[in-house]
Order: sequence, then structure tokens, then C-alpha cells
Amino acid sequence: MTIDLESLYHTYGPMLHRRCLKILKREDAAYDALQDVFLSLLSHPQHFLQAQSPVSYLFAMSTNRCLNILKRNKKVVYSQEILDLHSSKSMEEEILSRLFVEKLFQSGNDRQRMIYYLRFVENHTLDEVAEIMELSLSGVRKILRNFQEKARTFKETGL
Repeated sequence: MTIDLESLYHTYGPMLHRRCLKILKREDAAYDALQDVFLSLLSHPQHFLQAQSPVSYLFAMSTNRCLNILKRNKKVVYSQEILDLHSSKSMEEEILSRLFVEKLFQSGNDRQRMIYYLRFVENHTLDEVAEIMELSLSGVRKILRNFQEKARTFKETGL
């Protein structure tokens, strides 16, 4: 069975482009990421064909691609909620706070990082995160609890 890339692009391309633009904040980078997603579909169609939900698969694929671009460029946008995990007052403490959050995010795998990103940066509800990630609500809660435990441990050990 083959994939009709043209049809997929026309159907889901605009939604995925908006997703990439929201994460990357640059039009050219968003189009590059979107192109990478569809090239990956061309290279590995079996993964797409095995996915239970094509929309969720493409959404997760584009988000992962964008997060990898941010990671490679080391440009990550943090929400105030995340930065508050390591409260700061001075410029030095602000830098330490960002280093704390970066270390915390790097400690997880791709799936965990995506869940953290969806919940804390994009402020999705737990239900929305579970739907996007195709996980149970309890699975998302467990991963986020582990994230909070790691944050406490990192804070107690001083980064």
C-alpha cells in the first residue's frame, strides 16, 4: 500500500504548518520542518501506514521535528510556569533557572519531552495532551509526576 503524499499535504499541510510556525516562530523554519516531515513519510511509509490515527501521527511527527530543530539550535521558549520551578530574582539566578529547565528537559526521552512541551509550554490540558500523544490520561499524569519529581531532585541537588 502506498501513501498519497499530495492528498495528505493538501489535507494536513496547513494544520501542520501552523503547528511548526507556533513552535519555531519563523516562517522559513516552519516550511523546512514541514518539508522534512513529508520527506520522512516518503522515506518510511510503513510507520505512517501502521499508525492508528494519521492526524495524531503527523501532528506528533511535526512537533518532534520542530523540537529537534530547537534543540539543535538551542533555542527553547520556556513558559513562566516552568521557570518558576526554579524561582529566580537576579540576572544570575535567571540564567541558572534557564540552565535548570534545560537540564530537566534533556533528562527525558523524546516522548517525555513532547509531553512536557505540550503541557508546560503550549499549556494544553491533560486531556488534550493524552489525545495528541495517543496515551491514557493516567499515563500522561504518571509521566508529568515523574517530571515534577525530577524537578524537585534537581532543585535539591543544586542543578
